[in-house]
Amino acid sequence: MQKLKSNFINRMPDMPSVSRNILKSHPVLLKKISESCKIPREEVPELFTEVLRYLGLVAETHKRLAPSLIVDWAWHEFILCTKPYSDFCQEHFGRYIHHHPAEKENPGQFALTLTYYFEFFGKPPEKYWGQTPEAMCSACEADNNN
Repeated sequence: MQKLKSNFINRMPDMPSVSRNILKSHPVLLKKISESCKIPREEVPELFTEVLRYLGLVAETHKRLAPSLIVDWAWHEFILCTKPYSDFCQEHFGRYIHHHPAEKENPGQFALTLTYYFEFFGKPPEKYWGQTPEAMCSACEADNNN
């Protein structure tokens, strides 16, 4: 796991900066995430960074992972901006990260997501990944297969 982590860290850009740049280039995304996730606009870059980190984990680990509910909602808004989403995936991962709704919540995949998050980034922010109603695991997952 250590080699995987060091390769990942060396290749990945500063996700908070990437988050701010995408939101600056696509202000409608900032508005849509704020509205759909019911958070103030000034919190959107922090939440959007979590979306980008989640996608990085999916790309790097080649596992089906499940985001928290609020990360999933923000991811939905990003996917709907098809050009920036596709461009981001291609630029940073060399492939498109697909979204798959599942039939039920994925507590095992969510736990695996958190395990990888701890390994790669440290402790995840409680308000986006914790045990609050806003952070319960979603019934969606990412897929690396094209």
